[in-house]
Amino acid sequence: MSRSRPADHACFPTAGKLPLVLGAAAVSLTLVGCSYLPESLGGSAAEGGAEEHTEETGQTQEAPHDPADAESSIRTAVEHVETADDYETFVRLEHESGDPFKARGGRQRYTSTPEEVVYSQLGGEGMLNAVYYANSEHTLWAIGDGLLAEAAEPTPADEFMADSAVGAAGLSQILATSTDLVHGGEGEVEVDLDYPARNEDGSHDSAQETLPAHSYRGTFTSTVPEFVASGDAYALELAEYPDSPFTLWLDEEGAPVLLEHTSGEYTHSRIFVSVNEGLELTMPAPGDPANP
Repeated sequence: MSRSRPADHACFPTAGKLPLVLGAAAVSLTLVGCSYLPESLGGSAAEGGAEEHTEETGQTQEAPHDPADAESSIRTAVEHVETADDYETFVRLEHESGDPFKARGGRQRYTSTPEEVVYSQLGGEGMLNAVYYANSEHTLWAIGDGLLAEAAEPTPADEFMADSAVGAAGLSQILATSTDLVHGGEGEVEVDLDYPARNEDGSHDSAQETLPAHSYRGTFTSTVPEFVASGDAYALELAEYPDSPFTLWLDEEGAPVLLEHTSGEYTHSRIFVSVNEGLELTMPAPGDPANP
C-alpha cells in the first residue's frame, strides 16, 4: 500500500481502569508484537484468512480477496498491519462538544529494520503529551518535551502504547468483539494524510485525498488509552466502551485506509498513512529528549 507521507511532528478490556500517574518514570518491558491486542489471543490474523492449500503441488496459494466477505476482509486488514515490515498511522480525536481545544491526537510508527522499534504518542492542546519508544530490550517513556527514561512497573496502558501492533489495535478489537459487522459497499473516502500544527483558532489545515474503497460498519467494544485527572497529576488509563459504532474503509487490496468510531466523548479517526514504505526509526537512549 502506498499513499502520501505526512510531515513529521509532534488490549484487552480491563475490569477497571489502571492508572499510570504521569511523572518522571517510564516503562521497562519487552517488545513482544501482539501480546496485548485482541488478535493475539487464540491465533494470528492469518488463521482462516486468505490462503488455501493446493493438494496437487503442496504449495500454498493466496485466494482472491473478496471485499463482500466482511469478516475475512477485516482479518486481511489486520494482517496487512501486523505482518508489515513498517507502518505509520495517526489518529485524531474530536470532542462531542465541537470545542477544537479539547481535540487530541496521536501517532504510531513501527519498523522491523534494522531492528524492531515502535514509536507511539498521544497528546492534545493544553494537555500532557505521552511519548513511547520500544524495542526488544526495553521501553522508554516521557511526558511532554521531557527526557526519555525507563520505568519499573508497566501498566496495561503502557503495554498497549508500546505494543508493536498498536496501529492495528482497533482493527483487532473489531475482529474480536463485533457481532454486527456488515459490508457497506463500494465507494470513495476522503482522508486527510497530513497532521499539521494547530492554528491559533484551534483548527487544522487540510490535505485531503479521495480514494476508492469499501466500507464496513457495525459496533464493537473499543479499548482506548485516555488521560484522566489523578490528584495533582494525570494518569494514562485504558477505558472500555462497549457498543461503539464504527465505519472502516479498506482499499481495493484490503489494506486499511480509515477507521472512524465514537467511544465515550470522542470521535476517533485513525488514518493508515503508510505500510511497507521503508520507514526508518532509531531507538533513542535513556536521557534523550522525547521530541528532538
